[in-house]
Amino acid sequence: MGVHVDASWTVEELPTTPVGDSISAIENLGYTKSRFGFVQNFLRDSQERISEGEASQHSMHDVFQVYIDVIPDTTELDVFREVFGFKPPAEPLLAPAFEENKGERLAEYVSWSPGAEKLIVSPELLAAMKIRSLPDRDKSHKRVKDVADLHALLWYVTDYTDMKTGALEYVSDSDVEQFADAVDDILLEEAASLLQIEPQLITNSINRLLQ
Repeated sequence: MGVHVDASWTVEELPTTPVGDSISAIENLGYTKSRFGFVQNFLRDSQERISEGEASQHSMHDVFQVYIDVIPDTTELDVFREVFGFKPPAEPLLAPAFEENKGERLAEYVSWSPGAEKLIVSPELLAAMKIRSLPDRDKSHKRVKDVADLHALLWYVTDYTDMKTGALEYVSDSDVEQFADAVDDILLEEAASLLQIEPQLITNSINRLLQ
């Protein structure tokens, strides 16, 4: 969940802002704080929500977790940490979604009725975020998912060239170089397996992005 955080907001102001309202809403649903946001435990068979204490009484394979990672659009998060008790990873690329009308209304893509202020990032901006995030991933399965997501954004949303051009506008040459260094044949093959497509298709997609 991307959130806008203004560095000028004070400790008193932050809880009354939209991000404060969102965090309160998440907590009211029974989620508890985790490393980068919030987590809720469910019984795997019944899908019943259970507390952290109840989860500890079950075997690990009987319980699954749903995480909501909170991603602010700024790195200036000292006040955020003081108010909410954790400091999530920031993604400044989210700023245009809030400040430059680069977001799209969520209500146009779902059957329920979120408020007009609830946005999703554009496909081009999301692709740029995937390029930037992958090199810093510390878990291989998250790298695989980033590559799979990036391929899907490039290949299925709109014209490939338009997507590529739009995504690269948000990232630096250094970002692209780090991404290229982090992607190897094994990662591409695992992403292809996840998507159940031929490895050459995803290889061509990513290589074309880097040309």
